[in-house]
Amino acid sequence: MVVCRLKWFLEYYNILIFTQSGFQQRRKTTDHILSLHDIIQKSLANKHNVLAIFIDIEKAYDMVNKNVLLSKLLKFGITGRMFQFISSFLSNRTFQVRVGSTLSMTKLLENGTPQGSVLSPVLFSLMINDLPNKITSPSALYADDFCFWESGSDRRGFTIRLKRLKPRAPDFGEPENFGTNDNFQHFRKQLYSYFCFTSTHVLYFTMPLTKDLL
Repeated sequence: MVVCRLKWFLEYYNILIFTQSGFQQRRKTTDHILSLHDIIQKSLANKHNVLAIFIDIEKAYDMVNKNVLLSKLLKFGITGRMFQFISSFLSNRTFQVRVGSTLSMTKLLENGTPQGSVLSPVLFSLMINDLPNKITSPSALYADDFCFWESGSDRRGFTIRLKRLKPRAPDFGEPENFGTNDNFQHFRKQLYSYFCFTSTHVLYFTMPLTKDLL
């Protein structure tokens, strides 16, 4: 019930950015795949190259700062009982670890959205809703998977442009917004993947996410 009402609100007021296809009705990963495929085909037909960067944020749900998320909900106009329910849903959550028949001490969950809840994907989508607006390149977003690209005849030139983008995950990548410094360092260690499409080759390699990119 809560998820249905929240999704209706987001769709009615057109809050989720268009490039986000995750967990939305009539939207699929194939939308982005076909779009990027079309761009690659047109670029190659014009003897241009395409460089795409793919980022998958590991443990993204566990790293969300709940206070920042709640402040974003208010900015989106999510108030009243809906806001109170979500705030209560995120607050004072505890967890234990079981090894065999032994349980650990109960610990308070300071950050993150509950794994397995149908509400968590929607909340995470709102958390990173402004990510595509941080860059000027064409981009695609599906939940915590992010891709952006550049095309042109000068491969070196658009590689430099991509490095200058510095797409900071919205308030993303900052310790105060993604929990503890440990989480911040974990985010910095993520891998991103390069795909370079040319008329004769498809080049692929990965490397750590560095300050050059963030």
